[in-house]
Amino acid sequence: MEVTDIPKLHGPNYPDITDLGVSTEGVEKLLGNLNVSKASGPDLIPCLLFKGLAAEIAPILAEIFRQSLYAMGLSRQSGKMQTWPQFLRK
Repeated sequence: MEVTDIPKLHGPNYPDITDLGVSTEGVEKLLGNLNVSKASGPDLIPCLLFKGLAAEIAPILAEIFRQSLYAMGLSRQSGKMQTWPQFLRK
């Protein structure tokens, strides 16, 4: 099957993600905005802990997120996603 053989999906058109970055300040802001009255996630770490330690853990989490994006194919130089086939093991 060729890439050109894939039918177009009907629905809204979304622009390509051309510049995706993770800043320490952005992560800290998101952590600071957590609602502490909400339940913990599957890791059972309370939101209050994340919110209280936002300034201390934001640089670490931001680097983890950046490394994750890089591992998925986000080129740091161009800011564009580079994709390649992923083969499943049996």
